[in-house]
Amino acid sequence: MSEQTAHEALAQFLKIATPRLPDLAFVWHTANESAGGAKSRTGIPLDVLKEARMGAVAGVWDWLYIGHNLCGIFEIAPFHFSGLAIELKSTRAFRADSRGLTDAQIAWRRHYIKHGWYTAVYPEQEWHEAARLLVRWTGGNIEDFDFS
Repeated sequence: MSEQTAHEALAQFLKIATPRLPDLAFVWHTANESAGGAKSRTGIPLDVLKEARMGAVAGVWDWLYIGHNLCGIFEIAPFHFSGLAIELKSTRAFRADSRGLTDAQIAWRRHYIKHGWYTAVYPEQEWHEAARLLVRWTGGNIEDFDFS
């Protein structure tokens, strides 16, 4: 499974699950990956340069939700956190000590935590764990959903 396929699977899950758990409609993906293709003379993909001109910022995590955890998360009481940031990484990158996070992503993680957010990093083949966390976060019961 590729990172893109994992993002697509999570997006499809959210689309299907949102009617039963409406707060999932407020989870969004920050498109800050390069699609590849043409590059500048310095080797930077042109799509990255365009997104930067439009305000994209390096290091922003993949999936974001502004809102409290409505259920307890890992023995932490409901309403403890004010937001959730999820990063999906390639399996190869995830194996690194940093879990594949870039310096910019580590800086954003510090920022999220400083402001009361919970952060989670998953290898791409575990996208369904991110889906489970989102269901619990928004008050759902994971037994009510199919994560395959």
